[in-house]
Order: sequence, then C-alpha cells, then structure tokens
Amino acid sequence: MAFISHPLIRPESIESREYQLSIAMRALDGNTMVILPTGLGKTAVALLVAASRIHNEGGRVLMLAPTKPLVEQHLRYFEKYLLAKS
Repeated sequence: MAFISHPLIRPESIESREYQLSIAMRALDGNTMVILPTGLGKTAVALLVAASRIHNEGGRVLMLAPTKPLVEQHLRYFEKYLLAKS
C-alpha cells in the first residue's frame, strides 16, 4: 500500500489514490467543485490541496461546510493528518 508523501501530512497516514491526487492537482490550478459519492475522499482531496497551498504559498486556508457536524468532522480530520508548519 502506498501513502501520500508531503511535508505537511503525517507520514504513512493517508493512502495514495490516483483519482484523489488527480483531482487535487487540478484544484491547485484553479477554482474547482469536487463532486464524489460519500466515502470516496473529498476531505482527503481538501487536505491535499490545503497542505500544498500552505507549504508552497504560506498563509491560511478557510474551509466552509453547510452543517456544524460536517465542520467538526473536517476539523478532526485536519487535526489528525495535517502537521503544523514550523
């Protein structure tokens, strides 16, 4: 099993999936709306994009979600897998 390798993502924590990487790379080029069925990794794509932006450009990332439970889910996911930039 291959894992994502990125300076801001916890090592060996997120499985590398080609379709997620492809979507993330596309999202880094411009505005993107990702539509995938539940459970296919939209949050992982968001983490990849956020980590790349923070690493390459600095600054902050703002995530919006329509419900409080979804906001909390994103927060837990990012806290679990995203490393603090030193």
